[in-house]
Amino acid sequence: MTITSRRDRPPPPPPVELRLGVGTPSIVEAYATTKLRRLVRVAPAPVIHVGLRVARSDDPSDDHRWTARATMDVDGRVVRAHALGATALAAVDVAQARLHDQLVRLGERHRSGRRPARSWGAPAHAAARAEREPPERPVVRRRTLSPAESTLDEAVFDLEMLDGEFLLFRELGTGADAVVHHRGDGRLGLVRHDGRAPAAEAVRCVDEEVVIEPPPPVLDPAAAAERLELSGEPFVVVVDPTTDRAMVVYRRWDGGHGVVVPVDAPPSLAEPSIARRRLVAELHRLRAVQRTLWGEGLDAMTECQDVGELSGADQHPADLGTETFERTRDLSLLHEVDGEVAAVRDALLRLARGAYGRCEACNVVIPDERLVAVPAARFCVAHQAAAEAVRP
Repeated sequence: MTITSRRDRPPPPPPVELRLGVGTPSIVEAYATTKLRRLVRVAPAPVIHVGLRVARSDDPSDDHRWTARATMDVDGRVVRAHALGATALAAVDVAQARLHDQLVRLGERHRSGRRPARSWGAPAHAAARAEREPPERPVVRRRTLSPAESTLDEAVFDLEMLDGEFLLFRELGTGADAVVHHRGDGRLGLVRHDGRAPAAEAVRCVDEEVVIEPPPPVLDPAAAAERLELSGEPFVVVVDPTTDRAMVVYRRWDGGHGVVVPVDAPPSLAEPSIARRRLVAELHRLRAVQRTLWGEGLDAMTECQDVGELSGADQHPADLGTETFERTRDLSLLHEVDGEVAAVRDALLRLARGAYGRCEACNVVIPDERLVAVPAARFCVAHQAAAEAVRP
């Protein structure tokens, strides 16, 4: 009889969450769900969540009225693809194709340990965005971000996986605010805020050059927004005079303005960039424990087979009892770790849905102290006690 290891069993299919705008044809739901589920097989690691947002602009003269944004959470790493189309189905097709290519590149990174060469330039939606900007003064939406500290190569890969035009990060080693972005000439650009003039015109990143641009000017948000309007560029990088931190003012899909402001101390551990980083670290720690236990061969044979093999080795009954006890203990530990992995994956799913950091019973904010102790906490302390009281 062949025994299948638990490691070889395929994970359950992830949920596909759709957000369809007004006027989206009903066929899109089944069509998009089928196409996105097929991509799960391309992902190089377990997929936690798949989402798609489809919307239509109000301008009937727009040749690319429909926008689609596909997002996949691959073992804690977010992979995203933006697309435009004359119809909703066309936009979904392009988004699915771009997401497929993103997953292939992610797989290459997993296998080789280094970033593969870029396959395309700026996101497809960037060129068509200006055509749908409203003439009135745009609405400004402010977003705080705790930028990750990473190397330039890691930042470029994150930029590509998120299918974005720019990425704000902190340079590893110097701690300087930096923005890597797609330039109009097809190359990548790097803007640093570290109080120094550029030391070189370009730096090498894998097999391409990244152009080092002049340091950002010091402007308040209002002046930065005015500069954005006058320049016609998709975004501007400036230094906030009140915080001495680099910030990015950019054009949103709807024609409004967005402002990304870096912060050192987020208001809560439930802030998405901080929460994702902590949950992914916890997931990797738990998977390391699983690999250690799996290396013992616990899931490769049944307990009956294991005991039978021991009993045939002419062992003393006391030795056999010790082996059985240790196996039972390790199996119990493996079961506990499996449950913790499932809890972290569920927390990442709640984060993708925007529900992380709130009690599922009363919807109150879970205090940071509890999130430090239990990153995947679903309930506040009071409702956690109630849940454990009714648990069989």
